Amino acid sequence: MVDDIPKVGSITGKDSAGSAALADFRPLGEPVLDDAAVWAVLEAAPDGMLIADDRGSIIFVNGQLERLLGYDRPELLGQAVEVLVPAAVRGGHRAHRLRYRAAPTNREMGQGRELVARHRDGTEIPVEISLSPVATSSGVLTAVSVRDVSRGRSDDRARRRLLDLLDQVPEAVFVCDSATFRNEYVNRSATELLGYDRDELLLMTWFHYCPFSTEDGADEFRHRIEGAPGGQIEIELVVCTRSGDDVPVAAHFQRSIELTTGAAFYTVIVRDVRERRAWEAQLSASEEAFRIAFEQAPIGMAVTAIGHDDRRTIVQANEALAGFLGSTVEALIGRDFADLTHPDDRASSLAAARSLRDGTTPTYRTEKRYLHADGSAVWAELRAAAIEASPGDAARTLAHVIDISERHAIEVQREGAVRLHELAVSLTVELLAGVEIDSAHQLVASSALELLAADGAAMIVHAPGSGRADVIARSGALMEELERAGVAMSPEFLDGVGSVETVLLERPPESSDPSVRHLVGPVLSVPISVGGEPRGVVVVNRRTGRQPFDATDLLFLQAYVHQVGLSFELAAARTAHERLVVLEDRERIARDLHDTVIQDMFGIGLQLAATLPAFPNDDLRLRCSGMIDQIDETIRRLRVSIFELHHSTRTSASTVIDAIGAVLDEASRSLGFAPSLRIDGPVSDIEAATSAQMVTSLREALSNVARHANATRVEVVIVIDPASIEMTVDDDGVGPPEPGVLRRGEGLTNLHQRAASVGGSATLTRRAQGGARLTWTARRRHGH
Repeated sequence: MVDDIPKVGSITGKDSAGSAALADFRPLGEPVLDDAAVWAVLEAAPDGMLIADDRGSIIFVNGQLERLLGYDRPELLGQAVEVLVPAAVRGGHRAHRLRYRAAPTNREMGQGRELVARHRDGTEIPVEISLSPVATSSGVLTAVSVRDVSRGRSDDRARRRLLDLLDQVPEAVFVCDSATFRNEYVNRSATELLGYDRDELLLMTWFHYCPFSTEDGADEFRHRIEGAPGGQIEIELVVCTRSGDDVPVAAHFQRSIELTTGAAFYTVIVRDVRERRAWEAQLSASEEAFRIAFEQAPIGMAVTAIGHDDRRTIVQANEALAGFLGSTVEALIGRDFADLTHPDDRASSLAAARSLRDGTTPTYRTEKRYLHADGSAVWAELRAAAIEASPGDAARTLAHVIDISERHAIEVQREGAVRLHELAVSLTVELLAGVEIDSAHQLVASSALELLAADGAAMIVHAPGSGRADVIARSGALMEELERAGVAMSPEFLDGVGSVETVLLERPPESSDPSVRHLVGPVLSVPISVGGEPRGVVVVNRRTGRQPFDATDLLFLQAYVHQVGLSFELAAARTAHERLVVLEDRERIARDLHDTVIQDMFGIGLQLAATLPAFPNDDLRLRCSGMIDQIDETIRRLRVSIFELHHSTRTSASTVIDAIGAVLDEASRSLGFAPSLRIDGPVSDIEAATSAQMVTSLREALSNVARHANATRVEVVIVIDPASIEMTVDDDGVGPPEPGVLRRGEGLTNLHQRAASVGGSATLTRRAQGGARLTWTARRRHGH
């Protein structure tokens, strides 16, 4: 390695024999070191070493400098020393180097400043640099020693940061000798607590401002600290400030051992407890005031503990809460609030309690029902807030329970009255708009369900003398469950609530199906009357376990049912009025047709008939005769239309029978004989629209027989049942041209259309014994 070290002439001389020598490094009277030894010493130096010539060029670096700054030796040799200086200060460094060259001395570089050297990767390394001038035959060289001080500076910075942090601590911090209790360190809070400055406190011991100011007292206290577990103890004592004030403090003494010297010292953290003691006194007074306010409050109050098992145990309760629930304070302590809560409100109350327990919400407010000792439900406004509990204890809440039963009753009545009015108006509008009667019944059931917050509702019709009550509309999940379960209320129950009396039950009758009694709880029914005649009853019910219906519920349902009756009456009156208007209009049209159009057509026909003999040839007479026949057919059709206008809105049995008789009389003249007639069922039950279509269809059927069948006998049979009407017209004529095929005439097309308009059909078939059978049907709207 020595052989690799460059021999720079500027630091070597020549002896008399001409060999190289380091004459400038040879102290007088000392053994002479050869080149290899000198370079080996420089190479082995623990600090980084470099030698620069008077121009500032690097002519030598040792291995330690290479390792410290990350360069290889060839990269530095011949370079200016500024390559090792950060770029920001290179200009200033050249000026310092020139001044040093003018007056070189042995000294540290950059005294009073923190120096850094530039690493090969561009980072900066904290260093200490020493400069030494070396006179050689080639000029003055500068030997530079570079020492890495990054660890020392880091330690210093850490120590300064630690001391700065200690100065920010609000508690007073003292470090004192364990033998003498003399302060070795104090932070800023210590000076603020005692009123002395830092230098003064560092000259003082704890004897100056603490009670144990004698050696005996100090020894006893020292023994207490060293005998305590872990060498630490916390006590409350009084310190005396510079102004003479006594300040109560809590002092934590910790015995520690210094690692380098093994000496013991105490770290003391002192906290001023004047504010805490004042707060404790205030808290004690507040607790007493709270106890008095809690016990004597005019509203119900309770402190509850909420466990992870969701039990809300009453820890404290006042007289107002006990009176509200009809109990005593002693009886409430230890009870679970869930047992005092109405069943319908338990789920929401439990969810709110969990939120308070888990800290999701700090407060909770709602209106809910509690159970009075007499079993009734009482309304209250609940305001609950989480309060701090001792570590390990269950979460606690403070609850205010304000009685709002009277206010809630008033609000329920007001809101119910508004909703009742809205529902009644809605039903009236639907009825006046011509809604189907089944839809109206369904609307009544669903509105009653909503009005009383029930689980099921139905409209029931009790047929007098039939021994049967029928449910014609139902609403609500409870009714759906009963239907899915395949069970229904017993006939005895339906007959009971299907009567014209009001029924208010907490449970269905004992005779009801067990499944019904399992699902159905409170029951309320009110009869409906329309025009003084009973229409049925509205029944509402709630599930088992829910609150029974009360007098307010009964009043609301009675008021709504009364409005329902009035709405039905109004709708019926309007329908009757509209029918009357239509009838009058049809009568006017029929009168006009009869008095003007038919008479005019008769006149035209008579004139044509009178002129027939005057026509010169048979062809014209034949054509004119055909036109007269067409006029007769048109007059016949007009008469049919006039008849329909007269009779389409009449629904009495006599009117329908009279209309059928008139059709048969008219057909007798065309057929040459009278058709037979048989009617099975109540004609009075046929709706007006259906009877009009049936009579008109009968007229067209008989007209077709007269024109096409050549029949000698016709039989008409009309069968009326609750669901449908079937009319058959049998003849013994020629029958249809093909079995099952209808002739496509206008009359047959009309038969189809009229039957379809009332939900039925029309078919023409060949009879086995000859002739044809027309079957015409219509569907009834309802069975009664």
